[in-house]
Amino acid sequence: MGSAQYVIDPVTKKRVTYTVGADLKFTFSNGKVGMPTVEDIEAKKVYARAKLPVAPAPSGTWITVKPDANKQIKLTNMKNVNIKIPAGSVGYMAITNPVNVKIDATGVIMANYSGIDIDAPTNLELYGFTLTDHSYRAINIRGLVQGLKIHDATFKNIASAVLSFEYGGVYDGTDKTTNLNITVDKVSFTNCGTIVSLGGSLDLATGKVVGLSRNLVFSNNTIKDCPNIGNVIYTGASDHYTISGNVVDHINYNYSPATTPNAPNGPHNGVVMMTGNGVFSGNKVTNHQGNLIRAWGVSYGAAKDSVLIYNNIAFNSSKYSAFEIQAPPFVNEFITKYPGVIQYANYRVSHNTAGKLNTVKDWEGQMLDQYETGGTLSYYNNLGFEMNRSQDGKVIPLELGRAMINMGPTEQKNGNRYYNTWQESVTDLISFKSRYTGIGAQ
Repeated sequence: MGSAQYVIDPVTKKRVTYTVGADLKFTFSNGKVGMPTVEDIEAKKVYARAKLPVAPAPSGTWITVKPDANKQIKLTNMKNVNIKIPAGSVGYMAITNPVNVKIDATGVIMANYSGIDIDAPTNLELYGFTLTDHSYRAINIRGLVQGLKIHDATFKNIASAVLSFEYGGVYDGTDKTTNLNITVDKVSFTNCGTIVSLGGSLDLATGKVVGLSRNLVFSNNTIKDCPNIGNVIYTGASDHYTISGNVVDHINYNYSPATTPNAPNGPHNGVVMMTGNGVFSGNKVTNHQGNLIRAWGVSYGAAKDSVLIYNNIAFNSSKYSAFEIQAPPFVNEFITKYPGVIQYANYRVSHNTAGKLNTVKDWEGQMLDQYETGGTLSYYNNLGFEMNRSQDGKVIPLELGRAMINMGPTEQKNGNRYYNTWQESVTDLISFKSRYTGIGAQ
């Protein structure tokens, strides 16, 4: 398409030209590359997500690192290297200031209070290990993250957070002050506490965004049999997250009046709790307590971003709606006190299937709880069944049962269907294939 086209960099205020290839990839003159999405095809939005390509570790160079006599591995200031840890038992691993480092830990077993400390990683990839039986955190990540990928691993019996991030720096508008490009992919979690604890907040005292994460990807993971997990993911400030393709089953089922006296069937939690903007799609959550996602919409900077919730399946929840969207009071207060730092987000909730909600019948079993959002909502082609409500203890299969509190504008609301039974809605309770073309999770 030529090189005359350009965008304005929001930080330098200078022109950045770009070309678009046959594969639709945008290549910018400052070296960044990015891909459009179905929702965002504008060059400036692609540029906002674009990244500098990561130089891979040398593909042909591998070094073997064995644990010491105490079964410990300590890697400090490693750069541009591939590391192979032999299969076997490892008691502790410390990885400090890695830059472009790949660690193949296939067959490594870390058991009985073994853990991993990671400090200030830049493009660190770690995979293949199994970490089990820890009474606290499995992996502590300290300092600023500028690229971290953990994949094809197994965690079991972790009492506290599996991945705990401690960075709390002030966001200055650039990637250099965000936890950047964190990916968790194809990982199995059984009987664990919170999987990803990222922190982050909006500081009402200073008007600063603190501990922001950008481009978090949590995909293709399996979470099962976690009786008190609370949130699978929690972050108080996240920009352009992608949570997709995850299977979650049997979580938050162990709450009782003794453990949560003010909420006998568990605290009002979300399986995923996100303050920010991004995509939540293709997830299947069954036999659980809590909204699939509590999406508190925030855009960071001048542009208004979106929260997209689509193609998800929710089934057999003891409490609450499938999804919750809102801009809570502290977000409104922040925007009023410090205009221009953050914006509200827009929402799209479409093509989701949810059934057998609020089985304790003391709350509101609905597809969506919509509170004040400050943004717009497109809501369409969702499929629901057995959506119990507390007012009368009966199933309400009508549009009337859609929102507990509908306090925000709705741009589009059509094609949604609600039924009394699953047999009217889906073909079975494993695939949850919709009986209606274009309605429900695809």
